[in-house]
Amino acid sequence: MGRRGETKKTKTTAEPEIKTNKRKRNVKSNTTKEAPAKHAKSSELNFTKIDDIYEVESSVKEDKKNSNLIVELFSFVKKSKNDQLVREAEQALQRIFSHAFESGNLEIKLTEQKTQSITKDADSLSVKQFKTWMYQRYTSFRTYLIQRAISESEERYIDALLALCRLEMNSLPTLNDADAELSKLKSITNNETLGVVITQLCFEQVQESSVMDLCKHLRDEYLDRYHDVRYFVLELLSDKVKNVTKSSPVSAISKTILSLVDKLSVVDDDRNISFYLKNGLSLDTYRKGFTRFWLSFLQLPNLPYIAYQIILARMDDYILKQFQDPFLLNDFISASFSQGGFVSLLSIKSLFTLITKYNMVYPNFYDKLYTIITPELFEMTYRAEFLNIFDTLMTSTQLTEYIVAAFIKKLARCALFTSPSSTLYLINMVHNLIYRHPQVKFLVHDASRVEKHLSRRQKAAAAASPLLIQESHHNQSDTFDFDSKNLKECGAMQSSLWELETLKKHYSAVVADAVTQMQEMLVENKVPVGVKQLVQLNDDAVIQNEASRTTLQEPSIEFRKQAKLIDPDQDSLFKSFQM
Repeated sequence: MGRRGETKKTKTTAEPEIKTNKRKRNVKSNTTKEAPAKHAKSSELNFTKIDDIYEVESSVKEDKKNSNLIVELFSFVKKSKNDQLVREAEQALQRIFSHAFESGNLEIKLTEQKTQSITKDADSLSVKQFKTWMYQRYTSFRTYLIQRAISESEERYIDALLALCRLEMNSLPTLNDADAELSKLKSITNNETLGVVITQLCFEQVQESSVMDLCKHLRDEYLDRYHDVRYFVLELLSDKVKNVTKSSPVSAISKTILSLVDKLSVVDDDRNISFYLKNGLSLDTYRKGFTRFWLSFLQLPNLPYIAYQIILARMDDYILKQFQDPFLLNDFISASFSQGGFVSLLSIKSLFTLITKYNMVYPNFYDKLYTIITPELFEMTYRAEFLNIFDTLMTSTQLTEYIVAAFIKKLARCALFTSPSSTLYLINMVHNLIYRHPQVKFLVHDASRVEKHLSRRQKAAAAASPLLIQESHHNQSDTFDFDSKNLKECGAMQSSLWELETLKKHYSAVVADAVTQMQEMLVENKVPVGVKQLVQLNDDAVIQNEASRTTLQEPSIEFRKQAKLIDPDQDSLFKSFQM
C-alpha cells in the first residue's frame, strides 16, 4: 500500500534519515541514555531486549534530533521475527507518535497527496520541514497497521489502528477553523485512516474473523457514537457500492457492510444526535447522506436473500425513520410484499407505515393480503407482529361483506392445520371480525342462514321444504375455494363456518374450550379478547395449561389391568415368540 511521493526501498537506496548527535550507544549497558548508532546492514541487531526499545523511545521523546531512530525502530518492526519484541516496538511507536501530536511536532494539516519526501539533514531542516518528515514516518507506520489489521486476526493491530485514528481526531481542534476541521474529518473517514480501512474491509477479500472484529470496533467506537463520522462513512460507502458489478463478490460485500451499519442506533430527532465536532452537521444533512447510502446499497446486483431479509426486518424501525423521503422506498417495499411467503411477512409492517403515515396508494391491497395468508404464515417468527397489523387493517368499516367473509373463512380453514397456539390466535381473530362486522354472522354454522346468500337451487329447495335445505347443507361439499385468489369468487359468501364445529373436537382441550366460549359470546354479543392480549401466547404456554388441568378420573391406558410388565399367561405377543 504505497503513497504518492514516497520512493521504494532497495538494497542500494536506503530511506533518508536525519543525522543525530554523534554520541555512540553501548549495547551492553542498560543505564546509558545515549541514542544507538546507525547500522546500515541490519537494524535487528540494535534491539536484542525490551530495554533497548524503551531506551530508543526515551531518546526520541527527549530530543527531536534523535527522531531518525524512528526509522530504525520501524524497520525492526517490519523485519524482525521476534514477536514479543515486535509487539513492544509497535507500542513504542504508538507512544512516540502520540507524544509528537501532544508536543506539536506532528500535525495533520498536510495530506498524503501534498507531502513530499524530505532528504535534507537535521541541521538544515526548518520546523515545517521537520513536521512534514514526521508526518511521512507516521503515515508509513499507519499503513503498516492497516495491512496487519486486515490480514491478521489479532486484535492488537485493530486496537493500534483505532488509537491512531483517535490521535488524528483529537488533533482536529488545532486547526482552529470549523470548516477546516470538518474537511479534515471527512478526509480521515474517506481517504485516510478510517477510509482506507473501511474500503479494504468491505471491498477486498480478507479473513472473515478479522473483518467481524474490525467491524465491531469501528461500529462501537466511532459510527454509533459520532454521527458526523457515520455520515462521512456512509458517504464513502455510497460511492464505492456504485462500482460493484455482477462479477464482484456481492455476497461478501453486502454481509460486511450490513455488519458495519445494521446495528447502529436510530437518529430521528435532534435530541438523540451526537457529533464529534462541536459545529457538526445538521440532522437534515445526515438524513440526506443516510438516504443516498441505502438507495445505492439496494441497487447492488444480485443482492443475497439473507441480506434482503435483514434489510426488510430493519426497514420500518430503522431505515424508514431516518429516510429523508420514505416514499422513495415505495417500489422496493411493494415489490417485496408481492413476492409472498416470509418476504411478505417481513415487508408488511413497513408497507403499513407507508400507507397509514405517508398516504401511499397500493392497488388491490386486500386482494394481495388475502393471497399471502397460509397456515405456514402463522408458524413463522414474526407472526405476532403480522397479526397485530392485520387486526388493525381489518377494523375499517368501509370493508364490503364479501371481503370480510373471505378473510374469516380463510382464517378458519387455516386454523385446522396450525399448532394449538396459532389456532387460538386464529379463533380470536375470527371472533373479532364477526363482532366488528355483524353483517357476516350468517357464516356461523346454524339453520338461520340469510336467504339472499343462497344459490338458486338452495332457494328453490327451501321454498319446497325447509327441512330439505337443512339436510342438503349437511351433506353437500363446501363452496369455499381455499386456493382462489379472487375475494369475490372464492365462494365464502355461500359457505359456512363448519370449521368451528370441527375445532370443538380438537385434541387440545384449550382449543376446544376456546371455540365453545367463542360461540357462547357470539350469541350473547359480548366483546371478544383483543389480539394484542394474546401476543405472549405460545406452544409452551398451551402445554403448561394442559399439564395444570385437573382431571376427574385417571385416563384408561389398557383394556385389562396388568399385574406385571410381561405376563406369559396373558400376553399374546409373548406366546407368539415361544419356541
